[in-house]
Amino acid sequence: AAMDDGPAARTRALKVTGYIAALTIVQAFAQQRQLHLATRAGTRVRALAIAEIYAAAVTARPRDGGASGEVATLVGVDATKLMEASLEVHLVWACPAQIVVVSALLVLFLGGDGGAVAAGVACLVAVLPLAKVLVRWMIRVRKRRMPVTDARVREVGEVLGGIRVSKLNGWEPLWDKRWKALRAVELGYTRLEMFVYGLSMLLMVTSPVVATIALFSVHMLTSADNYLSP
Repeated sequence: AAMDDGPAARTRALKVTGYIAALTIVQAFAQQRQLHLATRAGTRVRALAIAEIYAAAVTARPRDGGASGEVATLVGVDATKLMEASLEVHLVWACPAQIVVVSALLVLFLGGDGGAVAAGVACLVAVLPLAKVLVRWMIRVRKRRMPVTDARVREVGEVLGGIRVSKLNGWEPLWDKRWKALRAVELGYTRLEMFVYGLSMLLMVTSPVVATIALFSVHMLTSADNYLSP
């Protein structure tokens, strides 16, 4: 029946193609709607966070060394992270739901071959510990980078506030050397953080492919009657 080129086979193929096209269109509209709502909510959260940061900075007592660098980092980085997190926070419940639904559909389409489905799901679950290790690694690198960024931003702000003194005393080469050293350390941590982030993205992209290969491989190897028709 799979190799049949008759009118019935063509009709079934057109129906399946139509279903896939309709679901793709619905998915595109749903994703764009979700992205719009999440972006709007994230922008409001970011604005609220910035307002709270400035309110706390105005009312807080000045500390030794100043806190302008920390405030700039909180506004420029941490508040933006809140907005970025709002775009993906729904994955906390969406990903488990997708795994359950897809697993049920695979069992249905594969004729109840639970072993093949279990192999595919096992590949996806096996990725979680590795992803957790990568996230912890990235957080450790970020914690090391943030104090360097705070120090650099704070010193730049202080020098710009007293730029006349620096100009009169000819301290520009000294500040340039110091800032380049701080920036070099900061860029080293940034490159390492982006490297770990790239590994996590690579893991996220390749894990579904590996799970698919494992699923169909187990499905075909468990029985000679199981094969993929062209």
